[in-house]
Amino acid sequence: MRLSRPVRLLLWFIAVVALVIIVLIVSRSLIRPDVSNPIERIEYSQYQPVPNYDTNTYTVTNGQRIARFDALVKKYSVDLADFNSAQNDGCTGGLATTLTLYTAGNSMQKLQLYSCRGPKASGDFVADATRLVSDWHAVDEKSGVAK
Repeated sequence: MRLSRPVRLLLWFIAVVALVIIVLIVSRSLIRPDVSNPIERIEYSQYQPVPNYDTNTYTVTNGQRIARFDALVKKYSVDLADFNSAQNDGCTGGLATTLTLYTAGNSMQKLQLYSCRGPKASGDFVADATRLVSDWHAVDEKSGVAK
């Protein structure tokens, strides 16, 4: 049974559309990792240009700490897969925070935060996240649980 020309064209069109959709889905997952899965672990380090500042990397697996970070992400509607570094403060001599997020889906996302307002500032995602991580850092540095 031979299909008519309009039917063949329709089938080709459907096949092309399906292929385009598949390519878009695959390319999106490669370009923008899906961090919609729950965060299971956060690795962080901070840097401030002062003598003897602890720049060790620490690992967070505590559910309460991760929940507090998630709450900030939700509060400020931050797209972790597409964090806009323009939200960072533009100065020198501030507090730099590096976060590596690991999700249940085995994806990883890095964030670089830079705050010039110090570890106690608040009011936006960068300031609040810097404050949160600074609180973790103070506790973790004293207990010596560096990675």
